[in-house]
Amino acid sequence: MKKWMVVPLCLLIITIVLSCAKKPGEEELFTEAKRLQEQSQFQPAVNKYKELIQLYPRSPLCAQSQFMIGYIYANHIQDYTSAREAYKTYLEKYGEDEMVKDARWELEHLGQDINSIEDLLLKDSLKTSPSQPTQK
Repeated sequence: MKKWMVVPLCLLIITIVLSCAKKPGEEELFTEAKRLQEQSQFQPAVNKYKELIQLYPRSPLCAQSQFMIGYIYANHIQDYTSAREAYKTYLEKYGEDEMVKDARWELEHLGQDINSIEDLLLKDSLKTSPSQPTQK
């Protein structure tokens, strides 16, 4: 074999080997994102959720991943601009998903202290207030 063919042939083989490398599966990415989130590694978790959406845009896990991106930005990283963007993307792309009401609620209360949200305070007071006996 001539020397001038060795380099292109080696590059071709390297390209083929690299292109055949197995990419992580959608379940694997989702599990890894949840694990990172449970370990309070929030930005790496967001990155894994984003990777899942990018690699598997038709996956049934994309809706939950997009929601979780917004949730993590809002409730752990406190990046409300990114949270708003993530929730809006969720609503636009997955408007029929089961967590749409949750995303809308999160958007309405973005950045608020959970202890100051009137709806929750009212529900909490109804749970903890003793029943009043009726007077005769």
